[in-house]
Amino acid sequence: MTVHDFLWRGLLPLQVLLGVWALYFGFRRRPLGSSFFSGVIVDELLLILQALLGLAVFAEGARPDALHFLYGGLVVIILPIVYFYTNQRPRAGIWLGVTLLFMAGLIIRAYTTRGV
Repeated sequence: MTVHDFLWRGLLPLQVLLGVWALYFGFRRRPLGSSFFSGVIVDELLLILQALLGLAVFAEGARPDALHFLYGGLVVIILPIVYFYTNQRPRAGIWLGVTLLFMAGLIIRAYTTRGV
């Protein structure tokens, strides 16, 4: 088992945890605090690390389905896009929460297209 294969097991619950956290604050109309955004930064850095490790595994000869690259690429870029779109808006928590839960689904789909 590679680090790339192992890391998704930690990223999936992190997406769900951050997504539920954001939705909780969003529905209560409370601003997301610095603790949440620190978690999001760590999450994004781990996603970038996951992508780089995936490229290393690809360079070693692994050949996943083409959709694996689509899902992996979306997981890396979607959160910054939604963050900059919703920054300082009243419902930012809801948008970010739905996005993070959607990303959890993308991580599951990427796992199913990893190839063997």
